[in-house]
Amino acid sequence: MSKLENMKIHIKNAKVKSQYIDKICYYFSKDYTAIQTSKELEFSRQTINHYYKLIRSKIIEKNILFDYKLIVYTLEQNCIEIKHLNIYNHDIFYVENKLGIFILNNQSALPYNLSVFFKEKVENTLTNHKKANSARVLYNKENNSYVVSGFFKSDNKFEVFLQKRLRKFRGINKNNFYTHLNESLFRYNQRNKDIYLETVYCLS
Repeated sequence: MSKLENMKIHIKNAKVKSQYIDKICYYFSKDYTAIQTSKELEFSRQTINHYYKLIRSKIIEKNILFDYKLIVYTLEQNCIEIKHLNIYNHDIFYVENKLGIFILNNQSALPYNLSVFFKEKVENTLTNHKKANSARVLYNKENNSYVVSGFFKSDNKFEVFLQKRLRKFRGINKNNFYTHLNESLFRYNQRNKDIYLETVYCLS
């Protein structure tokens, strides 16, 4: 059984025929808004929003699993680069490595000592720093401790990606901000893959 067939079987309370679900996934993968997709498929905006909400909830689950993989990789490194951006009055802190990025905000999977160190030594300084948007943190494996080696200005490709993507919504409801952030994170981390197939995989 294909992933798409498996996905259709597991979707409950379907509001459209199953053959259209893959089309909804397709337009979602192309980053169409619910309004754009409803016009393309001639379904109500409410119906498209129903499926978009389902897809986004599954994306959050996928992000959590992917975050764990990224955190394990990050903790094996001697140096961690923590980046900061502010968008729609939200301060976002994240770590980027060759596997992808994960958001530090309220990240429960981090070791306790790193979480405390981030809160006490990094968060406020980066938030208020006028020139730096990144902190380089060194890890001492012998005593399992962290130290900031410096604050600096670095490229912020994720911020550019995020601002460009969210701009098309012409305003983000504060209650939906983290849903859009999670979706943007998913798209950024999967940008070198087939987003349509990744979307179907999330629902399978």
